[in-house]
Amino acid sequence: MMKTQNKGPETSRGLVHCAENSKTDKEIAVTLWENRPVVGSRQVARDFERAHKSVLRRITLLRRETSAQNCADLFMSSTYVDQYGRTQKEYLITRDGFALLVMGFTGAQALSWKLRYIQAFNAMEEQLRRQALSMPQDKALLAAAVLEAEKVMAGLRAEADYAKRVLDSTALIPITGIAKDYGMTADFMNRLLHSLGVQFKKGKRWYLYEAWQDAGYAATNTDTIRKKDGSVKVVESLQWTQKGKRFIRGLLAENNIYPVLERGSHELCD
Repeated sequence: MMKTQNKGPETSRGLVHCAENSKTDKEIAVTLWENRPVVGSRQVARDFERAHKSVLRRITLLRRETSAQNCADLFMSSTYVDQYGRTQKEYLITRDGFALLVMGFTGAQALSWKLRYIQAFNAMEEQLRRQALSMPQDKALLAAAVLEAEKVMAGLRAEADYAKRVLDSTALIPITGIAKDYGMTADFMNRLLHSLGVQFKKGKRWYLYEAWQDAGYAATNTDTIRKKDGSVKVVESLQWTQKGKRFIRGLLAENNIYPVLERGSHELCD
């Protein structure tokens, strides 16, 4: 696959839009690359609280998966110089590429960040629209671009609505079901999450550490078991919400641990 190397986004045209997050005072910088609005992979990793190397792996996988549809230009290879003077890799991401990349991102602020990025892309596209309106020969091309942008926005809204419905679900998932996706036993998965600082064991039960207790990742499930002698035993266990399942998935991915069905693709990326 041909890789487009690029020193960075265009900033000389004066079209750089920054959307401010009022809660954190961080800005979303949307710049231009070949007259297309883009954001940087480092910025996305920062705002969605992901390790940049994890975002790079995800983009590499997406570029491979979309190559047959000629979608490689959704993510453009670029470089930057880190604090030690070393040249490092990053990607410039178009609006469509951003939609694909963050589709599975979850977390307390993930949906809010998705909407802020949509607003930032909208603002940049509005600047381009106003600029293009001053050039009559480009009106037909502009109209087509606006229609395409509206289609993308509709898709992002639908994805955001679906993600919210899933995350709002009250159904609980036993650790056995999550562990099975990774080819692990429930006991091994519990010990793994303990080693990653998520939970601890007291007696026969697992409990979340304080940092995660109010995140909506898990809840206590109570079952009643009827014994042969007719008596009833009450059993409590820690079970996971859909939001918690997404959290576990993201945490394990950052540690290069993937579901069985995805391991082949990640091995190719590595």
